[in-house]
Amino acid sequence: MAVGATAAAQTPTDDSGVRYDDGLVVRAADGRWLKLEGAVQARYAAVFAGGLQPDTAGFELQRARLIASGAPADALRFRSELELTASPVVLDAYVAYQLRDHLAVRAGAYKTPLCRSYAIAGTRLAFPDRPAAVERMRFDRDLGVAVVGSAAGDRLGFAFSVQNGAGRDRLNDNVDALVVARADVAVVGVRIDASAGDLADSKTPRLTVGAGVAHDLVASPSTIGDYQLDTDVDGDGEHDNVQVVMASADAVLRYRRVEAVVEGVWRHERWGSIFDGQNDPTRPSVTEVVGTNANRDYLGVYAQATYVALPARLLVGARAGYVQLPFLGLTGRASELPPANRRVDVELLAALYRRGYRFLAASYGVTDYDLGTTDHRLMVDALVKW
Repeated sequence: MAVGATAAAQTPTDDSGVRYDDGLVVRAADGRWLKLEGAVQARYAAVFAGGLQPDTAGFELQRARLIASGAPADALRFRSELELTASPVVLDAYVAYQLRDHLAVRAGAYKTPLCRSYAIAGTRLAFPDRPAAVERMRFDRDLGVAVVGSAAGDRLGFAFSVQNGAGRDRLNDNVDALVVARADVAVVGVRIDASAGDLADSKTPRLTVGAGVAHDLVASPSTIGDYQLDTDVDGDGEHDNVQVVMASADAVLRYRRVEAVVEGVWRHERWGSIFDGQNDPTRPSVTEVVGTNANRDYLGVYAQATYVALPARLLVGARAGYVQLPFLGLTGRASELPPANRRVDVELLAALYRRGYRFLAASYGVTDYDLGTTDHRLMVDALVKW
């Protein structure tokens, strides 16, 4: 569900019976309904690091999703989404209660509503993957409670969420909550929803801007790279925390089959005295691995432009992004060190559409790291949505 979208906005409009409406919809005469959807996304990718022969190449299964949503009672909605690429994993699992026409409360597992590109469903993305500038910075799905809604004739959408901050399907690993707030405002025209590309061919300009903020106290990781970290430096018997403050901002313009998007994410980490006293005479100190700065700032930003060259059939686009790579990953709990300090990406895309969904795409991308390594990637991606 997009930022500011309430439960009522998801209600199919068909009469009672069984219909296809972007999924299989079963609707009862009393207004109750059930919708079943699915998506499979597969690709062939080849990565070249400096020669005509690919360094890696092969087929990948990016997504295999089953989605169920519905209205079992008045003002009550639910959504569940399963990922089947490996073993079944629950992605979304929440219920939403409609407090009034444009205000709902949601509880369960859902996407943390900080970044616009993360709010877009994978089947609605213009490019086969989200921009690395956001993917390496954002929070993951999480358990919590949120209030979502819209105001000012739907020109304003908003969300306020309190979540564990521990990541997908995990209980809170400290007593502190992740708090997130986000708003989207239509500056010109109708507010743009969580989708990509001007497939509807906007006849008048539309400009929507959004911003989000987040605060969390993250339990410090037990390892950084291969270094074992002391997680109770002050010896008070409690796990040390890292303060994480994040902010996002974005703008989307659509007009006559052209869409231009710019989005940035800033992340600030305060480690306090966690790096102090991390001594092991047999190994390099942790500060030799990650530096001595207890306050760390990271920035990710990208710009993307697409054009629907053939109405509802062919979309072409380009994207460029820059991100400073944090050594803590999603939700601050990953322990693998990044391959470099920063990453720059440039991508080109051509995609065929059917029934409003990208079903076949070819892309070429260049990724440059500050260590002097550059990767070239050719990819053909196929998506089947039912």
